[in-house]
Amino acid sequence: MSSYGELWAVLGNWRKEFSSGDFARTFYSPDPNKVLHDMARKGMLERVSTGRYRVRSTSEYVFSKYDAGRAYDFLRKAKLPYALTNVDAVYAWTRGGYNTDRFFGFYPVHVRVARDDLPEWRKMLAERGWKSVLSGENPRDTVRAVLHTLPRERKDKG
Repeated sequence: MSSYGELWAVLGNWRKEFSSGDFARTFYSPDPNKVLHDMARKGMLERVSTGRYRVRSTSEYVFSKYDAGRAYDFLRKAKLPYALTNVDAVYAWTRGGYNTDRFFGFYPVHVRVARDDLPEWRKMLAERGWKSVLSGENPRDTVRAVLHTLPRERKDKG
């Protein structure tokens, strides 16, 4: 998660909502506003108003990071051609009846895309803050999408 994980657990047991002043008076930090900003950016806290934060529960945090529904909505609105593949093809074909190779907090969407469209797919995913990996690569981080490319077409001579 991050070096803020332990602090997040402490905050959840301290107060569900607090001000930046409450935080600064209770927890020593050379830059308490940066800590709060970073934790909100990571999804551990929700900024409810100027200088006020709410601690997000574990389930809120995980759901916000790994909501497959948002990924499927993104795909439906994509302007480039794609096909669900791998476990997502099975999931769609069975209308959600068979969901394999997934676990809580890790739900990458498997998408087959044209090799020539790969840079644009990567750009669209990155603009949303979603990490992706090519099928067969070892991810260095938790990813939102696994991109499978179509093989290049052979151009026959003659």
